[in-house]
Amino acid sequence: LRNKKTTLATIAAYINAEGGIYPESYGAVGDGVTDDKTALQAAATAASGGRLVLKAKTYLTSVGIIIPANTTVTGAGKYTTKLKLSAAVDGFEMTGSGSKLQDLTVDGNSIGLTGVHSDTVSNVTVQNVRAMNCVYHGFALTNATYNKLIEVDAIDVGYRGVIIDPNSAYNQVIGLYAHGCGAAAVLIGHNSHHNFVTGVV
Repeated sequence: LRNKKTTLATIAAYINAEGGIYPESYGAVGDGVTDDKTALQAAATAASGGRLVLKAKTYLTSVGIIIPANTTVTGAGKYTTKLKLSAAVDGFEMTGSGSKLQDLTVDGNSIGLTGVHSDTVSNVTVQNVRAMNCVYHGFALTNATYNKLIEVDAIDVGYRGVIIDPNSAYNQVIGLYAHGCGAAAVLIGHNSHHNFVTGVV
């Protein structure tokens, strides 16, 4: 790292391998008031293929955070780490296969659309995550295969706790606490098949 040719990307890769990337390194405040969108996305991009670590804070964002393939996003706990939305966007956009999201809450703040959206991906795992106060859904799987939602909560969302639609197959929902869902806890829709759902409360 002392080589003069060392780049920021090289430094980020080293830190990522050692234990993870923190959005604070890119200027995130995490006070629930400052818009941390730029820092969050920069950190998520830097963590590609590794680990993005979110502290026990409330991170406000006005854009959805895009999570790259094979990247793990870890919070400090479902009740202590929060991504709070301040615009009509999805919270986390799982656009890369093989990624994982765990141990945090997405608060739609009655303006955000869907807490976690996995679109055209496979082998994405979302575990111990709470989505709440979303205009549309807690969790959405679209054109998705072989994804897992494990011990997730959908609370006070406009339509469905989990929606699997369209063209989605071989996904699993294992443990869903759904409360205050405007339409249904789970909807499996158009051309979706071989999806497994158990443990809905």
